[in-house]
Amino acid sequence: PDDACARKESEKFDAFTWRTSVNWTPTDSMLLYGSVSTGYRSGGFNARGVNNFSLQPFDEETVLTYEIGHKTDWKLGNLAMMRSNLAVYYQDFDDIQKTVSGVNPATSNYETYTINAAKAEIKGLEFDLTIAPTGNLIFNVGYAYVDAEYKEWDRLVLVQDEPQILDYTRADFLYIPEHSVTASASYTLPMNSDHGEITLTASAYWQDEMITNDDPWLWPELGWTEENLENALDTVVVDDYTVWNFRVDWHGVMGSNFDLAAYANNAFDEDYVTGGLSVPEDLGIVANTYGAPRLYGVSLRWAF
Repeated sequence: PDDACARKESEKFDAFTWRTSVNWTPTDSMLLYGSVSTGYRSGGFNARGVNNFSLQPFDEETVLTYEIGHKTDWKLGNLAMMRSNLAVYYQDFDDIQKTVSGVNPATSNYETYTINAAKAEIKGLEFDLTIAPTGNLIFNVGYAYVDAEYKEWDRLVLVQDEPQILDYTRADFLYIPEHSVTASASYTLPMNSDHGEITLTASAYWQDEMITNDDPWLWPELGWTEENLENALDTVVVDDYTVWNFRVDWHGVMGSNFDLAAYANNAFDEDYVTGGLSVPEDLGIVANTYGAPRLYGVSLRWAF
């Protein structure tokens, strides 16, 4: 009967967050800064829960972030105008929220639910540089580094039909590349302004390989055949990739209010993975989500 499925749950989540920063401009073209801030993500309920175990609420997630950086405009002799930005950060997470898939030790059923994976820390930096050798030519390059790890995470799992609490601090953060690079070059054609402005742009994005599963270190203990273990381990790492995009913009076509553009995204039709579901230990499934294939397009805009 319907009334046997009724359930009421109530939780309250709140937090006081703050941020403090110091900015210093030693020159008109340079900014140095440092900041300390807190962040908060509300707790909630596992909406897809089906029993007392998976219907448990999960707690709020908090983070303390330290960041220092600079923003500077400068010249490379008399050759080019340049702008550089650098940010270095450290984040200390507590009760980090983690969506996991696996066999519920309490019921032996496969379920997906959100838990709090205790503590984690993320260290990283972001840097970008813009170079303008002339008023018509601009280069930009950016680099990001991310080092993420769990500091505390005791997780209840089923190992050969026996529930065990295991230390999951060795697990990787999933689908996060350690290194990534962006680069672009834009050139505006020298032409009579009465005819509008035409800009040619080429850009590329590269990212490092990514990890797809929390558990490969545990798989050798599950009693699989050597072939099945090898096949599963082959899915743990997705390759690095590069995506190229090209674009032409014609602003103010022949002095009109029309802007015309043509573009080719993922111009070389790179196959690349952006995410997925990796559960060979529970369902024997590894499913990848791929980025968009090559896409050509044109656009026309009228300003009025």
